Amino acid sequence: MAALSDQNEAYISPYFTLHTLADGVYAAIITPGTGAYGNAGIVDLGDATLVFDTFFTLQAAQSLRVAAERLTGRRVTYVVNSHYNSDHIHGNQVFTDAVVISTIGSRDLIATRGVKILAEMKAHPESEEIAAQLAQAQDERTRRSLEIDLGEARALEASLPALELRLPSVLFERRLVIEGSRRRVELLSLGGGHTDSDVFLLVSDAKVAFLGDLLFTKSHPSIWTERPDGWIDILSQIERMDIATAVPGHGPLGTLADVATLRQYWEEMRTLADSLVRSGATAEDIAQTPIPARYTDWQWPEGYTQTLQKLAQDD
Repeated sequence: MAALSDQNEAYISPYFTLHTLADGVYAAIITPGTGAYGNAGIVDLGDATLVFDTFFTLQAAQSLRVAAERLTGRRVTYVVNSHYNSDHIHGNQVFTDAVVISTIGSRDLIATRGVKILAEMKAHPESEEIAAQLAQAQDERTRRSLEIDLGEARALEASLPALELRLPSVLFERRLVIEGSRRRVELLSLGGGHTDSDVFLLVSDAKVAFLGDLLFTKSHPSIWTERPDGWIDILSQIERMDIATAVPGHGPLGTLADVATLRQYWEEMRTLADSLVRSGATAEDIAQTPIPARYTDWQWPEGYTQTLQKLAQDD
């Protein structure tokens, strides 16, 4: 297998960097602030091409489609949505010839929450608000984070006039196998973790897993469901799988060690939130709780406080 740092130069995109993980298996790791937002994948099945997640904007999705067609020499056959969040589904409409696949739960969430979120995005663009925050920011790390957010917001606003949600049409509940002439891949859902319904893709012959937002590397995760317990259980199951490369939804390429790190993070967060509630901590106390030293260099530090507050409120 190619080293994790190997970059595929068959197609250069301003939105992502292609990494060759095995022959016919590629990770598209986003360039922050450009409108891609969440990582994606391309898998050559032999007689078909599969794309895993479709980015945040139409521009980035179009670039992903071009990359997939150049790498495999054919149009994309299958698109998989790992979950309902906007940064993984907005590009669906670009893949006009492809069948879009998700769990039944994710399809329902796209049709309800996804539609509502897109309507809110169109009604209330965020770039001006983020630009105002950036103008007031003093801390360099905060400024860099806001600069990325501003880039994503402006890219999205350029995409919004033409953006429509394309719903998945092939649905499954727990497991779906796609058999190609070159390789077989599995789509697995072990329940809710990051959201109420999450899918990951196993490419067993390459020992690669595209984990969507079940894995964040070097970044504080966000949670779109009530508690992380289901997420912890899913990560524990993934740790026992024969995987060499774990492609996260956000952050650089990882391994099972990164899966274990995120599991431990959630266990610590749950314990900390429970402890704060038992001690009678106020909302202000929780907001001022410092990030543990081993996680202070992770991206999106504001996510730590947001998640801790959510967990404490749910107790």
